[in-house]
Amino acid sequence: MNEIQYPSLSEKRLLLLNAPRSYLHNLMPQLIARLALKGELFIIDAGNAFRPYTIAREIRRLTEEVNPLLENIKLSRVFTCYQVLTRLETLDNPRMPILVLDLLDMFYDEHTSSKERERLLRKSLDCLKHLSQDVPVAISCGVSKNENYAGWIAAVRQYTDEVFQLEQAPVPENYRFF
Repeated sequence: MNEIQYPSLSEKRLLLLNAPRSYLHNLMPQLIARLALKGELFIIDAGNAFRPYTIAREIRRLTEEVNPLLENIKLSRVFTCYQVLTRLETLDNPRMPILVLDLLDMFYDEHTSSKERERLLRKSLDCLKHLSQDVPVAISCGVSKNENYAGWIAAVRQYTDEVFQLEQAPVPENYRFF
């Protein structure tokens, strides 16, 4: 089996992590643990994807110093597409890498018009691009069947400097369910 090549958040750029949701669900705690080993990390959780116990377990696999590394992780949860933009606009002078979990999830909310959601997404992407001039920024976006996904992931790709496209690991041929 091929070992996962984790993306680096050491360069000032905007990176997109795009993969099936199930793959991101398993990968992100590992990635967050590895990033916490390197220093402080600011996470904006836009999809209720931050799982602290899983992340603590992943850190424990890497070192016995769990608590100090957990303190390296600063977390902000957002629950609407308006809160995504507001949070990004209020990040003045960030001093640590930024990781936005499940960015597009907040923009699928049908209580807001499609035109307004698109406007908010574009403004949020402008903010993320601007922030990436000062610190490394990564966005995770899970593949979705939402009707807006194709257009919105294309917009996200236009803003990013690099795309880290991940595919689900294949099920081994000799694996039997029964």
